[in-house]
Order: sequence, then structure tokens, then C-alpha cells
Amino acid sequence: MILKRGLIVLGLVFVILSVGWLWVPAVVESLVVERAAAGIYMLLKSAGLKTELPDAICDASEPTPSTTVLQDRVSPVVEVDTAPTPAATFDATRALGHIKYLSKTIGPRPAGGKNERLASYYIKDELDKLGLQTSIQKFTLPNGQHSYNVIGFLRGAGDKSIVLGAHFDSKGGPGANDNASGVGVLLESARVAAGGGEPPYSLYFIFFGAEERIGKNRNNHHFGSRHYVRNMTRAQAKMALAMVNVDMVGKGTELAVRSLRAKPGPFANDFLKLAKGLGLKSVYKQGKDDSDYEAFENAGIPSVWLQWRKDNSWHTPKDTFDRIGRTEIDATGKLVAAYLESL
Repeated sequence: MILKRGLIVLGLVFVILSVGWLWVPAVVESLVVERAAAGIYMLLKSAGLKTELPDAICDASEPTPSTTVLQDRVSPVVEVDTAPTPAATFDATRALGHIKYLSKTIGPRPAGGKNERLASYYIKDELDKLGLQTSIQKFTLPNGQHSYNVIGFLRGAGDKSIVLGAHFDSKGGPGANDNASGVGVLLESARVAAGGGEPPYSLYFIFFGAEERIGKNRNNHHFGSRHYVRNMTRAQAKMALAMVNVDMVGKGTELAVRSLRAKPGPFANDFLKLAKGLGLKSVYKQGKDDSDYEAFENAGIPSVWLQWRKDNSWHTPKDTFDRIGRTEIDATGKLVAAYLESL
């Protein structure tokens, strides 16, 4: 039975690769091979066959940060319905599809590992489908492994910009709530924004790698967001009006708007008012250096962290897709949409 399934999968792989070379005549060979191998890996994994993603794929070189746009790709096999809908409104079903794929099909995504790398491919492919300009930042972790930020850019009418971020790595389990939930909300928010005409400000949808702590050093975390902020030019930092961080928004009874300040500043108050206008009960909670908004706020960029509290299953094998609440996902997505519409 396993042999038969293997032959079927290999047959599909042969067809995919044969067609793929005809459709992408101008791609860079190394990236095509890398993406094709990742697609083959996911096909074999979905068929239940034991296989490994080669180390060379996880350590392959990437374009230089911030400026390089990747035009070539071989898409991994996905199960999310991406057919366009008539209206550009937030669809919780689509967001849940992304969350399911990241937490169940890919599974645990430890920083620097092969599954985190596969998640970065998936996110970039989804942004490419939306027509956003995409790029990848590569950075090195303290343990010598590499992680990546995936950036989707939607140009706006003005010269200012808004950053919306979510991390896609996980720790101790499949990370459905922490933080496939934030990624799902932001991918769907990007679809809504891309279908809504030219925004007044440019939008950066940034999906951070390696947010979770590595080792015992309490400061060894938020590698992706800190790398991004360190590498912003003065012009980019000056143009950034605000940062919205979406982390752990799939499970809880209390919607918290958070920042590093003891009391809510003007930006946090804007979100509290928007939530009230949507009929959502929200509270302000002072945060610490506990999510990716930290680097932006410390750089002087007004920032908020949206989080549903409390979920005691984070960083454990119990952080699974079946626990994710549609209500929380829908409410968060509509709050982000209301903010973007208010610009």
C-alpha cells in the first residue's frame, strides 16, 4: 500500500516538475530547485511517507535584506481556497484556512528549523497571489541557524507607511494560537487591503521569524522584528506612522490592546475606540518585551499589540487548531480592517 502511494506521489511530482520548467524559463536555477524540493517534501509528507527536507534547502542563501524582490517561485501544495470573493471584506473562513495549514499541515515551526522555512514559503506564496511586492530578509540566530522575515508591500498614495506584523515560528507545539492565528488574520487582512484600491499610506505586512526565545538567556528573542528595525533606514523609520502587532488572537475571553506604556497613549486609545464602535469589549494592558511590537515602540514608532487573553496552552503541544475560536479571529480581523479604513 505504501509503495503504491509512493508511486502515485512520484508520478505527480514528475508532472509538476515537467510543467514547472515550461512555465518558468527565466528563474534562478538554485531557487527553483530549492522551491521544487520543498514542494516535493510537502507532497510526500501529505501522503504519509517518511522523508526529510535536505539541510541544503534550509541553509540556502537568500537575497540581501529589504531591497531584493523575489519573482521566481515554485508553490508548495496548499489546501486554502484562494478564489476571489466579490467584496473585499474580512473572511474568517479564509483566515482559519491559513491557521489550519500552518499548525496542522506544516506543524511545529521552531526558529531556524525546516518547518519554519516551509512556513516562510507558504506565506510568501500567499502574498504573491495577492499581487503584493514581496521580499525576504535572512538573519542569523545565536545558535548559527538562519531565520527569515517575509515582507509584503502595498504601495499607498502618501509617503507615510503603516507596519502590520505577526510572527510565524512556534515553540513547544504546533503553535495554532501562538502564532498561526496572527499570521492567518494578517494574510486575510492583506487580501482585503489589496482588493480595496490604493490605500492612503503604504502598508507593510511583515511576518517575523524567530520571535520565540532561544536558550536560557531571557533577551534571546524577537530576532526577526529586532533585525528589521535595526536595518530600517532613517527615511523608512521617519515614514513609519505606526506598527500593529497581531499575536495570539485565536483563543480567549478578553481582547487586550497593549503597549509598553503604563497608560494607553493616543494610538492605543484609537484601537480601544474602534473596538467599542464594533461592539467589542476591550481593555488596555501594559506589555513588556513579550512580542514583536517591542522593537518598533523602542524605536519611537507608536505601536500596539492585539491579543486575546488568556490562553494557558501556549508553548505546549495543546496549542492546536481545534481550539481556535472563529469569534476571536473574526473580531480581530474586523478590528484591523476598521483601523485600515480609518486612515
